[in-house]
Amino acid sequence: MGRRRLVTGAAVTALLLACLSGTASGFSQGAPDTTCNSIEPLHGVSRQTTPAPYTITPSVVEIEGGKQMEVTLEAGQGVSFKGFLVQGRSAETQDVVGTFFTADHKYLNCNNGMNNAVTHRGPTRKSKVILKWEPPSDFSGDVVFTGSFVQERTVFWVGVTSEKVTVKRSAPELPAPETTTTTTTTTTTTAAPAKAASLERDLINIYDDCGSSKGCFGFPAECETNKKCTMLVTYSKVSSGYKFEIVGSTTTGYVAAGLSDDEKMGDDSVMVCLASTGADSGPDVVMAFNNGRSNEMLVEKKYGLSDIQAAVVNGQAYCTFVRDASTEISGIVFDLDKDRFHLMVATGPVNPNGLSYHDKRTVSSGTVALDSFETAESRSDLFRTLHACFMVGAWICAASCGIMVARYFKKTWLKSRSCGIDQWFHLHRFFMGLTWSLAIAGVVLILYYLNGWKDLDSRNKEHAILGVVSTGLCFIQPFMALCRCSPTHKRRPVFNWLHWFVGNSAQILGIAAIYFGFGLIGAPTWVVFILIIFVAFHCLIHLLLSIGQCISDSRAESSSNVYPMKELNGSRTPLQPSEKNTDAPGAGFRKVMLFFYFLGNFLITAALLLVITVDEKTLKEWGVIFWE
Repeated sequence: MGRRRLVTGAAVTALLLACLSGTASGFSQGAPDTTCNSIEPLHGVSRQTTPAPYTITPSVVEIEGGKQMEVTLEAGQGVSFKGFLVQGRSAETQDVVGTFFTADHKYLNCNNGMNNAVTHRGPTRKSKVILKWEPPSDFSGDVVFTGSFVQERTVFWVGVTSEKVTVKRSAPELPAPETTTTTTTTTTTTAAPAKAASLERDLINIYDDCGSSKGCFGFPAECETNKKCTMLVTYSKVSSGYKFEIVGSTTTGYVAAGLSDDEKMGDDSVMVCLASTGADSGPDVVMAFNNGRSNEMLVEKKYGLSDIQAAVVNGQAYCTFVRDASTEISGIVFDLDKDRFHLMVATGPVNPNGLSYHDKRTVSSGTVALDSFETAESRSDLFRTLHACFMVGAWICAASCGIMVARYFKKTWLKSRSCGIDQWFHLHRFFMGLTWSLAIAGVVLILYYLNGWKDLDSRNKEHAILGVVSTGLCFIQPFMALCRCSPTHKRRPVFNWLHWFVGNSAQILGIAAIYFGFGLIGAPTWVVFILIIFVAFHCLIHLLLSIGQCISDSRAESSSNVYPMKELNGSRTPLQPSEKNTDAPGAGFRKVMLFFYFLGNFLITAALLLVITVDEKTLKEWGVIFWE
């Protein structure tokens, strides 16, 4: 029913586009796999019946299986073509055979084959296209190249054929070194150089058919549209089950795709693309299961899998395989034909005992049927991102500035009191109020994102505990301040020390929680160096201001030892009373240091917020990251 609705919607959309634009071209980005059998453009008009002004010419008339030859598509004089589709077919059975090689055009996978047809990638006019084609090494017989040419949307020819090419079966060769594991229904082959080259071509075109002949789900959100996923899973229905492709940016770890009945980890079937399986083994695909919050490899690692190919291409682990439509794992039946699933994609390191906790993870916000091409949208991480931003703003920026002002500026700006209150207190109250608001809001956001407090796993325990304690200390600070005694009360020093201890403890624990939290949001490892720079900068300014305060106190003490002139009548009242609203010595130095502290703090905070909100790949494209 879902598929029928999708097809109907696509037809209505195509009709509307045709009505709105007379120059619209059907499938301007190339023909879909659904045209493999008819090779006829779905433009809503009939094909031309006149002789085609186009030719398909093979470079040889006889070739040995496993060898490559050229196939030339050419327009007659004075004409050109916008689109094309070409296949090599057995003259006897009409089966599509062989493999094409091209970097400029788009592959099609016809009848469960791989790259056995080629179509145009864009509607630019062409007069000549040269492709390379390789027949299977175990094939013998005659092959005829058959194609279609589109001159305009309503003008196209179907069934243009070439001369026959005779293919001879290649002589048997000793098998190349490869890793093969066989189970009842499974054969796994680690990609040899030729296979790796084929996989590289598949990887280049992995986004082409998303939403038309296969479903796609990747990270970050909507990366399938801009073709910039750091990890991606694709799925499509084939005769023997479901074909999956998994790709991710790793050369030593894993990329995994999971099928789940909810958005949480637990009771999930996991298909793992391993970039490396050891010193003597290359990339591979294995089956695993999420038992609660822990991941376990299946005893039969290739259970339900077949046609496995894996390679590391340009810094990315890429695996393709077919999975049985129905499998039973740990008493749970995963029926890909009937059930709907939340899709999960994750990447992380590998340890000797299996998979380590993922570095990055995303899950679809809703369920999808794998036999259709519904759009799988990632669950929004907005609240988690806001939580991280709020906590950085609270503890790195606001709390640090508020503590700095209260510690060193009580004897500064004394002549410019506002509403009878010293300026330092206005600044301190503003920054600490901002800290309190951001910290409380951050906790509310993450609790909403997680649907309440949950049992902690081993990886986020430190972050959660430190975060809760720091927020708790922050929460009670303003209420402690409301209960403070007067400055002349004998117990005022007790309040001062408690207020100082609680505030500084909250800040230190908050920064520690941020350190442990970076890994939970998939931040790059080098972000820790930004945090280290902040701590060093904060301590340096503290040191310089402490030295300045010691010098200021020394000068003030020296000034207080000078006795003021008194009246001749012996009055104890000075002729020139000391000015109580005069700044302590060194006020200019303190103001300059505060300016530099605010500037440095704001820049470091901005850098952390940028890393939290923008992925590393985008930062490299912007030129913000210039190192590898």
